[in-house]
Amino acid sequence: MKIDPYPLKRIVEVTWVDSNGCSKWAPLADYMNNHHVAPCRTVGYLAKKDKHEILLINTQSPVNDVDALQGLAIPLGCVKKIRVV
Repeated sequence: MKIDPYPLKRIVEVTWVDSNGCSKWAPLADYMNNHHVAPCRTVGYLAKKDKHEILLINTQSPVNDVDALQGLAIPLGCVKKIRVV
């Protein structure tokens, strides 16, 4: 049996929120008024989803032993929506 060189088939769009920070001295009011979570939307191959996180892979390649590029693990607590593309 031939092994599929591109095993990840499901492409999803994940709507989620990311943390947002700043590492400089500033008045507390600046932080209170200007720092909010960052809404995000990411598309990728669904590699894993469990009760803790979703793992997306950007690129697959059957070359050598390196078959995945640019993985992003998003905590499920940050995920607002998952849509199959």
